[in-house]
Amino acid sequence: MEDKRKKRHTGLICFITLMAGLLIGMGGGYYYLEVYNKEKCQCLKPLEQTKNTKVENLDVLDSLVLNNFTKMIQTIPRCDDIVSEYFKSSKVTVSDLNKDIIFSIIDTNFMNQQTAVAAAEYESKAKEYFGADYKYEHEDFSQTMCTSHKYNKDTNSYEYVQTACGCTTGPNSRILYRISKAELVDNFMELTVKVLFPGGPNNLDNEGHVKYYSDVNTTKEIPGLVYHSSENPNDAQIIDNDDAYKKGGTYIATMKKYKDDIYSFVSIEPID
Repeated sequence: MEDKRKKRHTGLICFITLMAGLLIGMGGGYYYLEVYNKEKCQCLKPLEQTKNTKVENLDVLDSLVLNNFTKMIQTIPRCDDIVSEYFKSSKVTVSDLNKDIIFSIIDTNFMNQQTAVAAAEYESKAKEYFGADYKYEHEDFSQTMCTSHKYNKDTNSYEYVQTACGCTTGPNSRILYRISKAELVDNFMELTVKVLFPGGPNNLDNEGHVKYYSDVNTTKEIPGLVYHSSENPNDAQIIDNDDAYKKGGTYIATMKKYKDDIYSFVSIEPID
């Protein structure tokens, strides 16, 4: 009698174990079919959206293109070439730009304003140039560089300073660039930029002219492309034709829409 009860008890345990296994299996199957697959489909949606991304080609001379790109390379007078801060051997983002460079770019907007400027206006311009999330740090650069205004932390404003700005030491030859393609990709503007790099005063041809290269490290010379430093305009070779720029390095500049027709700098990177 006792053996029968043990058998029934053992059978009951086996039955319960079997049913539990079936329930777990059904639950796992439901999760895979209903939950995992749905999540997987959701993950694939961005890929599907990229195929349908709206792309609009722009004229490279369109004011929308020129205004937004040119503002990033215009600064108060400096002896160094600010363009060199963007066209490097690796990708450059906002975080790679030094604070004095940021200030030089922003201060350009107030050079002709011979009155104090509220710090909030500098902050506003910084967001317009470098994105809504950019945090502009106020600092007085008037002791180390040419400025039109210097920061006064007591009044939280930039006071006008009359400074003689300019550079008489060079550089005589600068990085040359030309936008060869412009596109609007959803909320971004993407520009293809061809760039020519000067070899510098210690890298001259037999006639004493600065040679040009297609890479920032000046290892890939462009034969016959030189800069004439003579003051006589008739002796200067003008490097301003498509054939010359086609031989230059290629960079992609990306900007993100801030508002209306204003785009903020995101990055510039070499692609060859």
